[in-house]
Amino acid sequence: MRLLEQLVEAGKHVALMAHYNHWKELDTDAAQAAIRRIRATGVVIRAQGPLVAHINDDPTVWARLWKTEVRLGLVPYYMFVERDTGARHYFEVPLARAWQIASAPARPPRLPVCEVLVMKTTLARFCTVTTASTK
Repeated sequence: MRLLEQLVEAGKHVALMAHYNHWKELDTDAAQAAIRRIRATGVVIRAQGPLVAHINDDPTVWARLWKTEVRLGLVPYYMFVERDTGARHYFEVPLARAWQIASAPARPPRLPVCEVLVMKTTLARFCTVTTASTK
């Protein structure tokens, strides 16, 4: 933590990329304490996650995840769609369904993102996350 504080105190913008699949991962005292501790150093935490069938392929799950992230001070960054690698068939979500899920209320700024080889193709338009403080 001290290293993070030193970097921020030296004027560096420090951002950590967090990876969450479901809002339940953020629903524990331990997770919330860890987030508070990191944010207290001045570090920005950006959150990303994969769209995973049978786990979070529901707009209400993503809306709650993004709202929870914002409430905890995280910056929802992007959702990504599984690419054509390895044992993915059980977990993959078709792009049309990904678009429906990402078009739900409270989506983060850039969604969904599909990883293709070494580049990422953004399918969605830019948008904003509405919170109680921005209404």
